[in-house]
Amino acid sequence: MLQALQAHWKANANAYPQKFVLTDAALATLNQVRKLVNDTLVTQPAPGWESKFMGVTLATGPTNVMVGADGTETPLQ
Repeated sequence: MLQALQAHWKANANAYPQKFVLTDAALATLNQVRKLVNDTLVTQPAPGWESKFMGVTLATGPTNVMVGADGTETPLQ
């Protein structure tokens, strides 16, 4: 996700993509790992952190894709 986001920024003058669409399982795994990291932080993230990744909205769907600023879907590895 980070590589896709960085590539999008580079190709689109630092514009954010519309969203990341992840399967239910992928989103659960992402947030489980992020929670483990957050639990080690002195300052906890703001409520609702589970619905964004580096400022980009997270949504669920049938496949794992990044929806670019122009609506183009890029598959995530």
